[in-house]
Amino acid sequence: MKYDFDFEYFDKVLTLLESTPKYMDVPLVSKLYNTVMLIKTKEGKYFDFLFDQLFNDSDSFYWVDNNNTATILENHSIKEMHRGNSSLNEKRLHLQKFLVKNQLDRMYEGSKYIDETKFNNHVNHGLYMRDMKWVEQLLSEHSKNLNPDIRDTVLNYNYARYYFAKNNFDKSHDALSKISELNHIQYKLGIKNLYLKIYYEKGLFAEGYDSCDSYRKFLSKDKILYDGLKDKYKNFITLYRELLKLNEDYKRSTHTDLEHSIVNSDNIVERDWMLQKMKDLHR
Repeated sequence: MKYDFDFEYFDKVLTLLESTPKYMDVPLVSKLYNTVMLIKTKEGKYFDFLFDQLFNDSDSFYWVDNNNTATILENHSIKEMHRGNSSLNEKRLHLQKFLVKNQLDRMYEGSKYIDETKFNNHVNHGLYMRDMKWVEQLLSEHSKNLNPDIRDTVLNYNYARYYFAKNNFDKSHDALSKISELNHIQYKLGIKNLYLKIYYEKGLFAEGYDSCDSYRKFLSKDKILYDGLKDKYKNFITLYRELLKLNEDYKRSTHTDLEHSIVNSDNIVERDWMLQKMKDLHR
């Protein structure tokens, strides 16, 4: 969900707070002030303040306040990573471990179940950071706190991603094949992407071409995704097909053109994986 903020009224409040230091001595006020300033300015000093306050003074706040702060910090970290700024990646990993330890990744205060989306995000970033011990801990231990109704789907999906990251493509494929029910579009897309990557890694190019065709038909019939997001997946399919063709008939000039297309395309999923495959072909 995307929000647009109108800061006209906020500016008057911020001016009052900045001109009256005693207000900033109130922990909740300082938290809210730095939250607004982080959203408004994107400056790192406000991120650092909220991060330190969460880690060092979380007992002074209600669960919902800490949960909101953690969400703001993670969203900011994700946006910075998408902008090409990796400086917050390590802090995001520490943040996620803090959430798990302090049960801030639950669906709501007092819930015995963890939030499915946050669990997936934890696994995703753990794999990105190559912290395999952390990912294994999430899958083997923390997953027990998932809602039983979705646990098998979430676990099989994330085990598939884990095995793929470990280059065990057969086990990754087996985990995907165990998924029977899919209620969320993001799972469907993630699974389709992973199948394509597995087919490529295993040299199953015919299966890769066939899956591209069915993937395009799926996207054309889908009524949930907005067009801009659909384009990201369509672009991946297009470039993936070109990658298959390049493997079958390698030409240096084609390699250069395709690599240039991938490097200069911000509107694409699985970009890092595709660039790595281009590097592998160049060796």
